[in-house]
Amino acid sequence: MKNINYLNAFFVGLPIVLALLSFINIEFLYFAMITTALTGFYQVVTGLCLLIDNPTNKLLQLYAVLVITFFILLAVSDNQWLWIWLLPPTLAFFFTGILYKELKNKS
Repeated sequence: MKNINYLNAFFVGLPIVLALLSFINIEFLYFAMITTALTGFYQVVTGLCLLIDNPTNKLLQLYAVLVITFFILLAVSDNQWLWIWLLPPTLAFFFTGILYKELKNKS
């Protein structure tokens, strides 16, 4: 569980670092946007694996519902909405909190 938490911190922190480096060179912003997709992929796969291992965890169930809701909204609405920019970072930090709580519970 500790390794999952470290890997998650890397995937969440990498786009932030790259976005900050874009003040030096704007091309880093493109890499930051690409790595946000990698962050989402890692977190969705990890969240599904954790939910399969612990299907009664209410936080993981809520995370799964929010992710499914995000993809449904993405499919049925235009991309101009504010939620498309706010929901993914919110989900990333929510999942990070879930991992942190699970790590504390295992200790």
